[in-house]
Amino acid sequence: MSNTYYVTIGNSDDKLTQQRWARYCHTVVDLCEEYADEIHVVGFTTTDSQWQTMIVACVLADEEAAQLKDALLLVRAEFDQDSIAFAKTTEVEFL
Repeated sequence: MSNTYYVTIGNSDDKLTQQRWARYCHTVVDLCEEYADEIHVVGFTTTDSQWQTMIVACVLADEEAAQLKDALLLVRAEFDQDSIAFAKTTEVEFL
């Protein structure tokens, strides 16, 4: 069964230089594209925001979600980040 997941990363603590932040974003998007059945959106905070965040909304089967989660843990460590939000939607209502 497939579900929609949201993968969110940030650099609000400014640990990453702009160049490393860009590489981190590309790495996370590449992983999502590798495991996901569909990518719905890749979004970023505005360029004038005091915070840097990115979100990827994607559709994953349960097995691919587990594999992506494991891969994201490695990427989080590689980029010395405290966390990556990995949220599974439990209910979607189309209005």
